[in-house]
Amino acid sequence: PICYILTRRLQGMRDNPVTWSSSDDGLLRFAPGTGHRVTVVAGDCKQNQSTRTFTIHAVPPSDPFPKPSSDTRRYSRHAVRYNQPFRLQRDGFQVDMAAGTLFDDDTLRYAVEPSDKYLSPCFHLRTTHLPLPPRRSYRVAVRRDLCRQLTPGKMMLVLLNEKDALIPYQVSDSADCFVATVYGFGRYAITSDTEAPKLTPSNFRDGGTVYSTLLKAKIGDNLSGISRYKCYVNGRWVLSAYDRKVSTLLIHTDRELKVGGNTLRICLTDACGNTTDVTYRVHYSTQKPPRTHSVGKKGKSRRR
Repeated sequence: PICYILTRRLQGMRDNPVTWSSSDDGLLRFAPGTGHRVTVVAGDCKQNQSTRTFTIHAVPPSDPFPKPSSDTRRYSRHAVRYNQPFRLQRDGFQVDMAAGTLFDDDTLRYAVEPSDKYLSPCFHLRTTHLPLPPRRSYRVAVRRDLCRQLTPGKMMLVLLNEKDALIPYQVSDSADCFVATVYGFGRYAITSDTEAPKLTPSNFRDGGTVYSTLLKAKIGDNLSGISRYKCYVNGRWVLSAYDRKVSTLLIHTDRELKVGGNTLRICLTDACGNTTDVTYRVHYSTQKPPRTHSVGKKGKSRRR
């Protein structure tokens, strides 16, 4: 069994010494049936350290003769020297990497296949030996005439990485190509974002009563992401904040929300210029909210 340690001394990081294995290949080899306690210590230049300790029990491979991959694509292979610039240009797809983009010498595998889901073919780009993301971002270009439909200002490059996560990238529209700066490996394709951002009230509703001056709404976008948001109460701008961790818009209305009827307008714009503009009518009350009742196990109502 082999354990790959990401903190090995890679060729592309000679100026940044880190912990490595004695053979300097980044691999720890354990005999089957043995147990080991491994401690990993990571530190920065300010002497801050984090320590993680875990136990490994080495077992023989369950299948010493692994099944061949089901991937039947015909890949071309392209050698990359980590300390030299690299360019791949095939099928209207171009990759430009500066020196030091990869951590070590490797061989890139490339393939192209038609796609009905996206506006361009899918371009596959993967490393062969290093199970690592690139050290830095690099440039990808897709020829415009490969796209079966063009929507000015809405075009995007998407990357479906090894974990099947869809990562969108903004593109610059040159004379004959869509160009993006990317980070990672997987499948690249051109698509467009023409959908408006989504908006769902959390603690208020149109025509309802609110008892708090902090209003919340769930917001999100299908691809390019929320880029701008503005909120108005009774026609006056109010402070709002977007908590991206929970996709929630926090609207601070304390100075403008008045007792009685109010209007709340929310304007959202994504990175491709698609907009959502909704106005709600809410009644604000300073009274305590009414108590709610729940039904117990025996069907009896009980007060909270």
